[in-house]
Amino acid sequence: MNHTSTYYHLEESDDFFVLNNRVEVSWKQILLYPIPLGLLTCVLSGGSLLVGAGFALVFGFLYLIFRYSAWFVYKELRINKSNGEVLLIQKILQKDLSSTQLDKTYSVDAIKFERHERSGQLRYILLYVTHQDHSVMVVKSERDRSIIEQRLKRLKVRLN
Repeated sequence: MNHTSTYYHLEESDDFFVLNNRVEVSWKQILLYPIPLGLLTCVLSGGSLLVGAGFALVFGFLYLIFRYSAWFVYKELRINKSNGEVLLIQKILQKDLSSTQLDKTYSVDAIKFERHERSGQLRYILLYVTHQDHSVMVVKSERDRSIIEQRLKRLKVRLN
């Protein structure tokens, strides 16, 4: 049973439960966002189509770099359902960069959501708490927080 959002993915198999924050590359956004900026720049620059097209190309290139970097660098929380081991893995292009063992046996009580409000927007920071707090990811809405929380609470670990 998998769940996909624009900024996180839940995957569950017989052996593992995986939560990652890999942002998908949306080519529609990359191609469509520079067009309004180019038109706005064209209007603000007194109708210079060359200036508007130049701004749109530069903005489009920078936005492409930003989105691509958010796609290939991400974190993954992996819970082994057979032995309960909890790992936090830093990944680059699906290759493990670093791996940290958060806990030897998964505990639903170790999952905490820290409320974080900035600039009028409410976010939650997903923490896995052992002897220290491990920041897993930022959750952008109450709905996403409840989906992740329910899935983690329903998770059954078979200890051998």
